Amino acid sequence: MSDSTASAEPEPVSTIASAAESPAGGAVAASARTPTFSGAILRPMLRTALLIGPVLATAEVAWAYLLPSMVEDWRCDLPASAGGLALFLLAAVATDVIVMLVAGLMLAVAIALIRLVIPPVRRFDGWAFVIRWLMWTGAVSFVYVGWMALYILMPDERGEFYYRAALALGVLAALLGSLIACAVLAWSQRRVHRRAPALCWGLGIAALLVIAARGFGGYASAVNGSTPSSLSSSAARGPDVLLVTIDTLRADYVGCYGHPFVQTPTLDALAADGVLFEAAISQAPTTGPSHCSLFTSVYPGAHEGWNGKPMKRGLITLADLMRAHGRETIAFTSATTTCSMNTGLQQGFDRFVDSLVSWSTLASRDEFQQLLAFYLMGFARDSQVRGDVVTHRALDWLSSGPRRPFFAWLHYFDPHAPYDPPRPFEDRYAGRIDDGGPMARERERYAAEVAFVDFQLGRVIDELKHRNLYDETLIVFTSDHGEAFGEKHAAGEERGHGGSLYDTTQHVPLIIKPPKQRLAEWSAVRAAEDAPLVPQRVAEQVELIDLAPTILELADIEPPASFVGKSLVDLLADRPFAHKDKPAFCENVITVRDPKLTGNKEVVVRQLAMRTRDWKCIYYPRVNAGELYDLVRDPKETRTVARQYERIVNLMHRAIIKALGEEPAEVKDPRRRAAPVFRERLKALGYLGDD
Repeated sequence: MSDSTASAEPEPVSTIASAAESPAGGAVAASARTPTFSGAILRPMLRTALLIGPVLATAEVAWAYLLPSMVEDWRCDLPASAGGLALFLLAAVATDVIVMLVAGLMLAVAIALIRLVIPPVRRFDGWAFVIRWLMWTGAVSFVYVGWMALYILMPDERGEFYYRAALALGVLAALLGSLIACAVLAWSQRRVHRRAPALCWGLGIAALLVIAARGFGGYASAVNGSTPSSLSSSAARGPDVLLVTIDTLRADYVGCYGHPFVQTPTLDALAADGVLFEAAISQAPTTGPSHCSLFTSVYPGAHEGWNGKPMKRGLITLADLMRAHGRETIAFTSATTTCSMNTGLQQGFDRFVDSLVSWSTLASRDEFQQLLAFYLMGFARDSQVRGDVVTHRALDWLSSGPRRPFFAWLHYFDPHAPYDPPRPFEDRYAGRIDDGGPMARERERYAAEVAFVDFQLGRVIDELKHRNLYDETLIVFTSDHGEAFGEKHAAGEERGHGGSLYDTTQHVPLIIKPPKQRLAEWSAVRAAEDAPLVPQRVAEQVELIDLAPTILELADIEPPASFVGKSLVDLLADRPFAHKDKPAFCENVITVRDPKLTGNKEVVVRQLAMRTRDWKCIYYPRVNAGELYDLVRDPKETRTVARQYERIVNLMHRAIIKALGEEPAEVKDPRRRAAPVFRERLKALGYLGDD
């Protein structure tokens, strides 16, 4: 061994000790006995962090692309182009390097304190090994616990013991595996060749890149094929389209729907420029399934996209068709229950901005960083971003000059509980409700949230007008469901949403503002026929699944055969409507106590409903029970008349089963199948209670 090689190798403790005994080596021995903080701790930490970051990021990217091919319920909004993959990988590497540097710095500070408090420890020359081992253990445990605890393991399906045992064994395996790997690499560094560790890491990263490429190839193929090949593509034509959904908004809390004091000038002006539908019915009382029905034009049981579980693959969405016909498609959403991983709603969108980190949109392209790293680091613990964040993102996009014609979806979550309106809206309606009814303070704060989100939408509308886009843009506004504030029904008091199918949650606002030119054409036809001009209010009952066919017809796109909804263009143009008096159907999944089961156990059942102009029937097929309400005499659904009108009940039960399908042998609660990270957020939103 040459002198240069020998001097490059780290000296073992025994060599240092012998050097200390010779007078000539006294100075060297003193410094060797007490390794410097920089040399013993900081430099190994920096080198390890810069090594772990790329390895960890590559593993995450590989796993993110492979998982959708292995788990049916997994959805990710991942790049499907080589350039997008490169940016995705770069973002993951940057994030993980920062995470490891922060973790390493905290570890270094802890070791420095130990060295300060316990002086004999200063002579220990193995801190570099300890740092590498702990950082690798932390990195591997981070990935394992993150993916398994937050996304993969289901405590309610596998059992709490299995869940905790799997986590503990995984962390133990990470601890031992990292120890063995670091020991082997340290041995190879001393005994075999200086470049052996670099060679090992290089081979490891190369292997991960190959895996990532395989996963990316499959994912890219699936994404590029998500718009079915049977759909014909064409050059973009027709108006720009803006779809706006305000979460949890009751129709009767909008000014133009008759609320006595809630001020919604933006929505009122939109109604004045368009057509207001007085009886729009949502297909589900929760966010995820209602939006999935809106975009797929099928009922919830057909798309299976319940809260905590994404809709099934193979469906054609409104965004698919818009993109297939050359439009730029973009979405700005604001809640856990509309995140791409949680719903599959990103299908068909060029960009789906769903980051719950208010200052970051980069995370919307990186599900792992958004819902694991940011969640564990404490940046994304909230279940929503406020309306001003959604508006800011939308305004930034408009200022960039979008490709036209476009299809944009804005989702505002603010009226959802907990009702926490920001300043200066928080006290806008304080003390205005004194009717003796329940939840007065909650209703006042809810009303303030509605006013706030109306203001935020107004900023977007103003920008459209500033850019001369408003007049010829098709704007569709609605809500996914309403909210209950202690209303009394035959089954008891109703609060919030998600547990019932009464009109408090199913009757939603709907305003459609067609392009100005189209309105003028319809009005001209009516004027030539010496008939009244196009109406501004429509009393006909309609469903949210009717919106996709309506938007497509106004955009000159043929709807697919899979769409169940009916176009409302004839109602907009005040022409005879071929589907007059069609019923509306709703669907939900809840838990009930079945007296037929031993021990009076709780079981999961489908809750189905059919609504006509005069009647409302709510049906529980599993337990063969239901409610019937006479909407003419009892519009607030306070007293069931099922026993008095058994013939009507039976007819409506058969119609419900025909429209929504037979009851399966077993209904699994999709809310409780959600991974823990989603379960905690759904629980915070009130979706995991018995109601």
